[in-house]
Amino acid sequence: MTLAGPNRVRRVRNRPGHCLPKETEQPMCDEQKAEMLNAEQKAKYLQDDGGHCPYCGTWDITGNDLDFHGGVIVQEVSCNACQRVWFDNYTLTAVYGEDEP
Repeated sequence: MTLAGPNRVRRVRNRPGHCLPKETEQPMCDEQKAEMLNAEQKAKYLQDDGGHCPYCGTWDITGNDLDFHGGVIVQEVSCNACQRVWFDNYTLTAVYGEDEP
């Protein structure tokens, strides 16, 4: 499950157990660097409104539960083909009244 919308913001995380936590000041290992999305992959993913794996391009992805964090909704998404994981971040862009379309 993925939410659609043109105003999404994305970020990527390091998977647990891989080398060093993201919060450390130490450099990342080669495995972590290989998993990071480059600027081109991020731009294509955002241009396409998500819905596919930004790493391998397959549409066979799974979205986990939505977590709310102070005005941002975060959803962990994983690829069923290449097993990579990333986070989709959604921000509030509008509000509508109960009787508005």
